[in-house]
Amino acid sequence: MSGGTGGTGRSWAPRIGLTGAVSLSVWGFVFLAPLIGVVQEASINDLAQLLADPFVLKVIANTFLQAALSTLPAVLVALPLAYFFARYEFRLSSLGRAVVMAPFFAPAFAAAEAFLIMYGRNGVVNLLLMQIFQLTEPPLKLLYSMQAVVLAHVFYYIPVAFVALEAAFASIDQELVDASKSLGASEWMTFRKVMLPQLTPSLVASGILIFIFSFLTFATPLLIGGSFTTLEVEIYYYWTKFGGWKTAKSLSALQLGLNLLFIVAMFQIRERVFRPKMVSKAGGLR
Repeated sequence: MSGGTGGTGRSWAPRIGLTGAVSLSVWGFVFLAPLIGVVQEASINDLAQLLADPFVLKVIANTFLQAALSTLPAVLVALPLAYFFARYEFRLSSLGRAVVMAPFFAPAFAAAEAFLIMYGRNGVVNLLLMQIFQLTEPPLKLLYSMQAVVLAHVFYYIPVAFVALEAAFASIDQELVDASKSLGASEWMTFRKVMLPQLTPSLVASGILIFIFSFLTFATPLLIGGSFTTLEVEIYYYWTKFGGWKTAKSLSALQLGLNLLFIVAMFQIRERVFRPKMVSKAGGLR
């Protein structure tokens, strides 16, 4: 019987290999080839000129900065929300989760309109502050700035961290938590010493995803960023309005290179954060 099973496994192996080869070929033709074409059209001299341009350097710095500033608040806001929904079940918990997740699926234009209604010059917040403090001018000038972009990203990407962290909280070994409390540890000490180490992989993974999503942002800074722009927005401007197709392709190649660096860094971080935990769990089974 074992011989028959082995023969069946061997007969499936060529089919699986062929399926993988076909899938890889289709992926290479549909996705990889166009990217290679973009890179080939951008010469080293073009990239060097871009990196010598103070405006381009400022745009790159802006893109990095807004992505970094968007990441930490989104994760910190998602943390207590994830804990609450992981620990407590109530009648409308599914509806509550849907409400938390809704911003991630909101159209960019709808979110921009919501920000205008809430934080615009004649928005709800400004009108309320003017009425309370008897002001003649709107005190809050949030829109069309980097702050507006960061706030919108936090709004969008809290759900990304929420999903990962809720699953992480639900998988925490409750016996370890109870043992820590029975030994007299405070809630904060229990969280820091017992729960946080188990949450670290999900914290890191969600933080990396939010950073990458924010780095690749386009619609948000285009709609509510004003004069604050990112690489994606500049590529769009050069391609559609300035007629600088060569510059747009060079900027695209530059961003593609940065994206690849992020992907490599993400896998490196994953290896350092996730692998030790997997090894320790495997060691505990022996």
